[in-house]
Amino acid sequence: MSRQPEVARRLSEDGWIFVYETDTKFVGAYHPAGGKKTIVEVVARTGSRAEVDEIGMKIAAMLNGLPP
Repeated sequence: MSRQPEVARRLSEDGWIFVYETDTKFVGAYHPAGGKKTIVEVVARTGSRAEVDEIGMKIAAMLNGLPP
């Protein structure tokens, strides 16, 4: 069973790729034909910048259907 959410699977099938941007702390969806969507901003009240980045990268991987 895939841990990729159904809506993310459909977007992936249509060519969308999910990426975490360390500079902005946003997970976004990007389409090779030029589309761009903001998915989520990763924020934390505690924890290091590296921990926030790790969470953001794991969210993007999950949305792409990749292993953790």
